[in-house]
Amino acid sequence: MRDDSSYLLDDLLIEWHRWAQGYKPVQSHGTSAMFSGMRSSRQYDSENEVTDQVIHSQQMKAIDFHISELCDVFRTALGINARNLATGKSVWSSARLPEDHDERVKILILARTGLICRLRDAGIV
Repeated sequence: MRDDSSYLLDDLLIEWHRWAQGYKPVQSHGTSAMFSGMRSSRQYDSENEVTDQVIHSQQMKAIDFHISELCDVFRTALGINARNLATGKSVWSSARLPEDHDERVKILILARTGLICRLRDAGIV
């Protein structure tokens, strides 16, 4: 049996990165500063769309919480990893991480392992 937790974690990190950045898949027109924080009515959304949005939002909040509970180095490594995964390029790095490539890889593996264990214990994955 193949362990797909790495692929699942990649997908969750991409979604979390986009959610944390306020990613909007469709460009919207400018809004007045007075109404910029207002949400439109969801009365025309189907029940499934509303449910999916609520579940996705709660899942992202839970992932954000578990990432924030990790130590600073792990949080940084996961943030950089999420950004690289979301952009599809491996160009982002951080001065907070060691310069040695092997050391950075070890930190990322420990961070990903710690996060997936926390998410499993919480029942998210």
